Amino acid sequence: MKVALVFPPSWTPTMPHLALPTLAGCLRENGIEVEQLDLNLEFLEAILCPQGLSAAADMLQGRRALPQFLREQVVAEGEALSAKISRAKAVVCGEAFFTVEEGLAALNLILQALAFVSSAYEGVYLELSGYVPALPLESSAALRAQLADGRRNPFLAVSRERFVPRLLRLGPDLVGISVVCLCQLLPALTLARLLRQAGYEGHITLGGPHVTMLREELPQLDWLWELVDSLVIGEGEEPLLRLVEALAGRGSLGAVPGLVRRANGRVAISPLSAPARRWPMPDFRGLPLRQYLVPRLVLPIAGSRGCYHGRCAFCNVGYGLAAPYRALPPEEIAAQMQELARRHGTRYFFFADEVISPQLLEGLARELRGGPFSWVGCARLEPALTEGLLRALAEAGCRMLLFGLESGCARTLRRMRKGIELSVASRILRQSAAAGIWNHIFFFFGFPGEGLAEAQETVNFLYEHADCIHSAAFGSFLLERHAPAHRDPARFGIRKMWAEDSCDLAISLRYEAEHGLTEKDAGELAERFLGALPDRPAGHLYLHDTYRFLYACSLQEQGLPYPLWLQ
Repeated sequence: MKVALVFPPSWTPTMPHLALPTLAGCLRENGIEVEQLDLNLEFLEAILCPQGLSAAADMLQGRRALPQFLREQVVAEGEALSAKISRAKAVVCGEAFFTVEEGLAALNLILQALAFVSSAYEGVYLELSGYVPALPLESSAALRAQLADGRRNPFLAVSRERFVPRLLRLGPDLVGISVVCLCQLLPALTLARLLRQAGYEGHITLGGPHVTMLREELPQLDWLWELVDSLVIGEGEEPLLRLVEALAGRGSLGAVPGLVRRANGRVAISPLSAPARRWPMPDFRGLPLRQYLVPRLVLPIAGSRGCYHGRCAFCNVGYGLAAPYRALPPEEIAAQMQELARRHGTRYFFFADEVISPQLLEGLARELRGGPFSWVGCARLEPALTEGLLRALAEAGCRMLLFGLESGCARTLRRMRKGIELSVASRILRQSAAAGIWNHIFFFFGFPGEGLAEAQETVNFLYEHADCIHSAAFGSFLLERHAPAHRDPARFGIRKMWAEDSCDLAISLRYEAEHGLTEKDAGELAERFLGALPDRPAGHLYLHDTYRFLYACSLQEQGLPYPLWLQ
């Protein structure tokens, strides 16, 4: 049996997503031949090159009745971008990216090239971390309508001309496509459809977090079963391994845990297995690691799964399935980092854990102390994160911690069951910064029941800690499927909730709260806060967590202070 694992566009191309390497590690441990294809990265390579830009220019001229002078402008713009795009990518992939002028100019040119390619399509806007589709992907009807529409589907031509022929040459018995976010549904199903049209007779399965979130909705789409043979729900290592064995005649499809398929005209769903206590080391072999748009190679790793708190009202961790917190022994994690560093020549690691427990952080501080690695991960603002532990983490290579503050209002924190105290959060932020760790925080406005005065408390907290916050990500409350607030809306002050018309695949629902800020109010408040932030001269270094992390590493290596977010 030969398996091809595919990661479709569109995801920020700064490091491999952990999905494929983890699955590849499991299959290879069991003697199965695996090819893993990061088509997200390859898509950008295909369009951000002179040939791709020339193709976009041809599309622009051919699909619009342009007067001659505009046709000449299109050609000139495409040629200008083509002449500079290789150099821009080289800057982003080198140490020059850390300089303000060179790095910012290079990233801006890449964004201009994406905008140029976008203009060849109707209603599409390609970005470095996703895209705006022509029609809403939350609607299964609109999603299906775009699959074969070359005017609106930017993935169609590249998939037909490059991805499908490559997969057919590989000749896999099974193609597994990982869908981790909404925007990957269109390229994933485009690829599946083209494979079927090209005569591929092997098994096509979809898996990943987004498939798990839509496990009730996707199987009801009759047309989907014309493109794929199965869906995998939940953590994918054991189901994929059992699926391969079943296809090889060593078991039945009905015994594959978490498998959804069509059988005798009906949807059949196999029971889930218990979440794994252990998982294999990610195997990145076969991925083009040096082509990611990042100045230094960063590899993702997972020391734990699930969330040990698991009560936040807004969070859909586990997507409604059992997701107990499980952690690998710290010495095993350290051994994995050492082996991956040896294989791939990097010392930078990004922990993809939902959250790393204080106990595991203590173990990592012990195992990694004085070592060569620099790393980043998510942690909770809770008492066990002591000053001594924070200093030990810094000595063990922790350069950045991502904290979910969520709100600077104690009443709002209690309503959302966050389980943190602002006095503790204040102490940790100050001590973490003093230890030499970059503090990145998450927060949002508009949790149901929050009023303007309570939102102002969040703003006040931020400015009171302007001397120890280095970056932040924020927005407004989203009511996500499978979160506690979705499962028990009345408990959290939600009067009603609904999906937009025809949006049967929506992950975030519209809602109306009993009192407090409306959805619109919260969104406008977030926009006003964004507009009041100080300008950042090196803004390209804040575009993604990976860039921020490497920026912190570079500054630490030079003995330079971290810049502050609000100053």
